[in-house]
Amino acid sequence: MDNDLAAPAEAENWFGAGRTHDRFIVLTVGAGMGFGYVCGREMVTSPDSGLGLVWSVPVRGYPDGGPVLVHNDQVVSIPAMERRAGEVLGRNVGFTELLELAREGETDARDLVDHAAEAVGELIGAAATFTLPQVVVISGEGSGFLSLARDRMEAGIARVWNPLAEPLKVIVRDHDFAHRARGSATLAIQHSVLDHD
Repeated sequence: MDNDLAAPAEAENWFGAGRTHDRFIVLTVGAGMGFGYVCGREMVTSPDSGLGLVWSVPVRGYPDGGPVLVHNDQVVSIPAMERRAGEVLGRNVGFTELLELAREGETDARDLVDHAAEAVGELIGAAATFTLPQVVVISGEGSGFLSLARDRMEAGIARVWNPLAEPLKVIVRDHDFAHRARGSATLAIQHSVLDHD
């Protein structure tokens, strides 16, 4: 029916941020990164909306490398964070364990989470610079790591966002399969009842 970012973005539009804001962006963190833009209570789409174009935005990489493209190195996806954790810790580390290690203060795990949060912040700042949202919503099954490094996400935003502008309002949604299902239901309603193409 539609790409998998349209569902959470439309759920926000109907049941979340869209109830009080008519212009916002949604960034999702999971197997990759996704981006959605709602303006005037309508989701902005094109035939290329499902291509994951946000992956081509350069962000700061890990400390031992220079700027990278999200697509090439997937700095902030779950698989990339697991791969990086395996490299620095010398064993297979799942995403949940990585977050536990970071919470416990394991240095390498903490650094990895911090740098991923900064990269998300840079993407937020870049996206907001061009769209001027009233609010930014972060969701997806990988978004939970940002609660461990909110300050580093804010530092990433500050690298891009004009300090003279109003501070960005950023909401990080706890991952909830019901919210994702609500998004799919929203799309079904739009296609069947409202006859959206």
